[in-house]
Amino acid sequence: MLADSRPVVLLWGPSYVILYNESYVAVAGPRHPQMLGSRGEDSGLETWRWALAEIEKTRLARRAISEGQYGLIRERYGDPEETTYRWTIVPIMANLHDISGYYIPIVRFLNRIPAYTSKECLA
Repeated sequence: MLADSRPVVLLWGPSYVILYNESYVAVAGPRHPQMLGSRGEDSGLETWRWALAEIEKTRLARRAISEGQYGLIRERYGDPEETTYRWTIVPIMANLHDISGYYIPIVRFLNRIPAYTSKECLA
């Protein structure tokens, strides 16, 4: 669907329907496949309110201005992970005035399991 090697989310339409590529499945974790095709507000993402504020900034500017970084602890595949993501929100313009959706490539640049500290691993 989205031929990008990075995890990519596409938020489409006024309900921000969530579409993503295969690389994003690892980011979605146990929320996949229920999150695919869901409305943004129904996605269960703990970051949705914050992301919506960033999307609004991009909507008002009508260009990709929101480059963000967000850290959170997520459970993926049974283990809690402290993960930091970085992204850019790119508006998809229908014409000069209307935005059809948002293209959001994501880079995960720190990923660790907090249950295991380096001290515990050395023991």
